[in-house]
Amino acid sequence: MPELPSQGQEQEKPKERTKESEITTNIELWQTLGEKIDLADIQREIDALPEIEGYNFYLYIPKGAKLDRIWEKFAKTNPVKREPLYDLSSWHLKMSRDTRNSYAVAAHYQQEPDDDSLGDNARSSLDWEKTDEQYMTPLEVIIAEMRWHKENGPHLNEKNITICPRSRMSGTVPCLDCNRDNGKVAIFPISLDATTKSMGVRKVITKNTKIESEAAEK
Repeated sequence: MPELPSQGQEQEKPKERTKESEITTNIELWQTLGEKIDLADIQREIDALPEIEGYNFYLYIPKGAKLDRIWEKFAKTNPVKREPLYDLSSWHLKMSRDTRNSYAVAAHYQQEPDDDSLGDNARSSLDWEKTDEQYMTPLEVIIAEMRWHKENGPHLNEKNITICPRSRMSGTVPCLDCNRDNGKVAIFPISLDATTKSMGVRKVITKNTKIESEAAEK
């Protein structure tokens, strides 16, 4: 018989998420996608992010990355919706952060949108845009989806929907959803004033995020 763990034995703890481990993971992801990257730039952009508790999911976006191109690479190995409404190549989308230059953001490492943006706390994109917060763009959500799916198995948003305030297309805002019945992932537009308890946001920090603390003021 296999040896049973002794009573009170601690279970293996999840690996600590550090900037160093996240830099390595981002490099591996973009190499797998076949995108041109500068290894030193990945480290530089991630190192430039302020360290805020809970924001330990680091996402690097290289210069020139295109949402529709990355989406098509994702679609080669994952089921996605293929109707005209979901054809990203035809979208005239303006994201809150473009890729004229590379950059990195950090978010919460979790499957669903931020807890405090769901349920009774849910708001429309217009309402979220009235805050000083920054939110994931559709491109960043897809990169987060790739990371989460590879590292955990399930997809993001299997219970809720992530909306992307400040990213616009013809008076609508993009959102990401995974249909629990057929497993298909989709990015689609919704009205700016739409709101339900299952639609939430994913807040991010950038290298320009100010840390409001006594230490930062000194």
